[in-house]
Amino acid sequence: MKKFKWLLFLCVAYLFSKSPVYSASNGILKTGDVLTITVKGEPELTGDRLITSDGSINFPLIGSVGVSGMKTTDVEKVIKQQLEDGFLQNPVVTVSISYKPYKSSSSQSITDSTYNDDISSDESDEQILIELRDKSSEIGIGNSVISVGNKVYQTNRLGQVLVKKSNAKSVIIADGYKTLSGSLNNIVQKRKTNGPSYILMEKLPINENVLCTVIDESTNKPVKHAEINLDGRSFVSNNQGEFRIKYNKREFSELTIKKRGFKEFRKIIDYKGPSTLTFVLSK
Repeated sequence: MKKFKWLLFLCVAYLFSKSPVYSASNGILKTGDVLTITVKGEPELTGDRLITSDGSINFPLIGSVGVSGMKTTDVEKVIKQQLEDGFLQNPVVTVSISYKPYKSSSSQSITDSTYNDDISSDESDEQILIELRDKSSEIGIGNSVISVGNKVYQTNRLGQVLVKKSNAKSVIIADGYKTLSGSLNNIVQKRKTNGPSYILMEKLPINENVLCTVIDESTNKPVKHAEINLDGRSFVSNNQGEFRIKYNKREFSELTIKKRGFKEFRKIIDYKGPSTLTFVLSK
């Protein structure tokens, strides 16, 4: 997810070089807008979010949040309220518009939405149907981003999108998958009989077993018998201040640590990070 967010940001930054900059006061949000959402002190929750064809964004912990038709200030209030509902205490949320598409191409009915940063279009150019697929299951990956040259496309719920054939530099971004980049012609694999051309995406590995250590900030010594809550599951640190998260299948979790004499500790765990984590408690 972290890699996904930063590469989406780089893709949008390239488009800025040819498009006007939009501010947070730029009116009502619509499908295709890219929002920069910042949660103070929570880097795992901070990044760029694309408003997909159903008018929603996907946000860690919360899931799908409908934002189409709102203003950025409305989105701030909604996300803040949902994060306060069992996740964070008094979160500080800011939302701004980092990219707005000029227009959508309604003629491309195969896609949920397709966006260009170039007002002009040459409909005589050859187009190809591409499907993003999970490398292991070969199931289509929906709501993903394909940047081809100075154009940005979004796959539909089946992972399919119609793009203009091009040898331009391309970036393929799908949440939870490794980002691909290079010439579109080199990335796309030839279609089988009566099927679309396709791109196979490799999932980012998720740590299923994570060793965690709780330490005292002032002494740097282990904190034993600390009470840990992780998505409704309870743990207690041992005499070495350690506890282990096993058989994890999630991408993110909300962690809370309590110990008498220490301030309550809260953190969002990203399981695509290190397999060993250290949490520091302060008094």
